[in-house]
Parts: sequence; C-alpha cells; structure tokens
Amino acid sequence: MDIHSDIQHAIDNLPREKFFLDQNIPEDYQSGLRYIDRLECRRNAALEEPLWQALPYVLDTKAVWQLSCTIKDDRDSVLSYRPQAFNRTQLLTARPDDISITLQKALRTKVETHSQVYKAVMSVRKGAPRDVCVKISQQSLCKMPDAEYFDEAASWPSLWRSARQNATVEAWAYRKLKSLQGMGMNTSFIRGEIAIAHVMEYVDGIVISNLTGAGVAQRLGQECNIFDMATVLEERIFHMQTLGVMHGDLLPHNIMLLRQCLNEHPLSALVTLDFNFAKATERYNAHCDVVL
Repeated sequence: MDIHSDIQHAIDNLPREKFFLDQNIPEDYQSGLRYIDRLECRRNAALEEPLWQALPYVLDTKAVWQLSCTIKDDRDSVLSYRPQAFNRTQLLTARPDDISITLQKALRTKVETHSQVYKAVMSVRKGAPRDVCVKISQQSLCKMPDAEYFDEAASWPSLWRSARQNATVEAWAYRKLKSLQGMGMNTSFIRGEIAIAHVMEYVDGIVISNLTGAGVAQRLGQECNIFDMATVLEERIFHMQTLGVMHGDLLPHNIMLLRQCLNEHPLSALVTLDFNFAKATERYNAHCDVVL
C-alpha cells in the first residue's frame, strides 16, 4: 500500500502523529477486497439512519488533539482578527469529558466526498456555548478505494486517501497557518474522535461561487470590485505560501465573503476555507496556487 508523499510529509511534521495513523488498513489485495466489502456494509448501515436525519445529535468525544489552536504570540500585530470563541488555556487543559458538541444543522451531507459538514454548538466545561463548524471524516461515507489500491503487483499503483489521511493533511495545514486563523481563514479549535471530527470556527457568509457582480457590489460597496478581491486573494495566497502551505484546491466554493467585516475595510471579510488538499511549498513550485 503506497502512501502519497504529501500525506507522509504531513504525518512526519505533526506532533502526536499517532492520533492520525490509520488502523487496520489492509496490506494486500485479498484483504483489500474484504476491507472494501466491510466499508460498503458500514455505508449501507450508516445511510439507513443517517446522522443528518438525527439532528440535534450529541457527539461522543473519545480523544482530543488540540495542537492546531492559535495563540496570541502566533499572530501578526499589523493584522485584524475576529474575536476567539474559546479561551486557549481552557482548550489545552480540557479533557474529552469537558467538551460538549451538539450537531444542529447539516451544511454538506454528500457521500463519496472527503467529509460531511455541520453547524454545531460547543461548550468547554461550564463555559458559554458557541457556534462552531464540524467537519466529520467518516470512512464509510468517504470515497471508496479501488481494489487496485491494494494490489502490490500493479505496475502503476492507484493512490487513495483514507479519511484519517485527509484529516492529517488538514491538521498539518491549520497548524502551519496558526497566524492566519481568525483573519484570512477560519479558526481551528480542537479535534475529537468520532471518525475524525475537525471542529472549527463557524463563519457566516456566502461562497464566492454563489456571488454575482451585483452581489459583490452590494456586499462590498461601490469602492470595491472583483479585481480588488483578486488582489487581496493574491496577497493571502502569498502569505500562506511564506508560512509553508499551498492550498491546493482554491476553487470559488472554498473562498467565502463574510456578512460582517473585521474592520472598516470590506475586503477583510474574505476567508479561505477547506485545506484537505494542502501541500508543503518547499516540496513544490511555491507559486502554483491558482484560483479557478
């Protein structure tokens, strides 16, 4: 079984990397076939009573990985940030039993993709509940592997990313981009185990794939236009790349315009989302992120 070099790089550069390591991934063709059969059975069971039809739903948090949390020392003094929903000290000392997460609304429930996304509320100990976004990587609902992925005799082995491998890449990217969380991207708070659930800041806005020129003008005012947005995005991309991360999937549905701005400048409302396909810039051409 081959692991893509981007995933291996992420694993090698994460503290407590064992949290993300796959368990019981087959190593040969026949066990791979049995593994696919088990996944299909689990998918059928999951879709008989899908999670998104059982809302509100309280997540059972088994383990936590909190090392993507940003701290004040990570932040750039010249940038404006959204207020943090949770106290970092609370997060870093919280045990699984201290954390309550209740899924309330389904935001994306497609199957055969890397995750399902929900709006939820989260509280730490006796603290006030806050809105969060929860991205769940559940293996049976992710893209199924081809049998060839496990075929050691294949002349050109197929590459497949498991749910945990997707979560690994995103954990690595958020950790590398701590200084941009709450400014040019959403904030990562904590990771809990259900499959793997990435709990992030809930940002209220609209993705730019759903915006028209008139919609941009309405939200940003007449002094800003689509070319101004492109200039700001270029700056954000460069900033990410100087921190060692290439987004890898900068499509319009991964860029959001918030309903509220950080400061008086309307373009501070642009936020970049979804780092499942992030790559390390030191391993690639540092200027190959393109907005499509």
